[in-house]
Amino acid sequence: MGITTNWNSADKTLTIGLDEKFNHALYREFNSAYADYNHPNITVKIDMHNVVYMDSAALGMLIQLRQTTERLKGKVILVRPQQTAMEILQTARFDQLFTIT
Repeated sequence: MGITTNWNSADKTLTIGLDEKFNHALYREFNSAYADYNHPNITVKIDMHNVVYMDSAALGMLIQLRQTTERLKGKVILVRPQQTAMEILQTARFDQLFTIT
C-alpha cells in the first residue's frame, strides 16, 4: 500500500496515511507526500492506525516534517497510533513535541 495522501483545500489539511511499516524505505515517498503542500497555516495529519513498526528513520522523518510545517506556521498531528507505535513515540518523547489524538 505505501503512503496515501488526501488534501482538503477548504481547511488546508493534508492527511498522510501510513502502512504497517514506517521505516527508512519510505523516506522518499514520505517526503514527496508533503513536498508540494507549502501552504501557510497548513495542518498535516499523520494517520498511524496501521503502523505496527517504526524505526529511528521514521522518527527523523516526523521531526523533519515538523520543522518544515513550523516554518509555514502550521502544525502536525499524529492520529490514531496503535499501542506499539504509541509506546515508541512516548519513549522518544514525541508526545511532548506533537499533538497525538
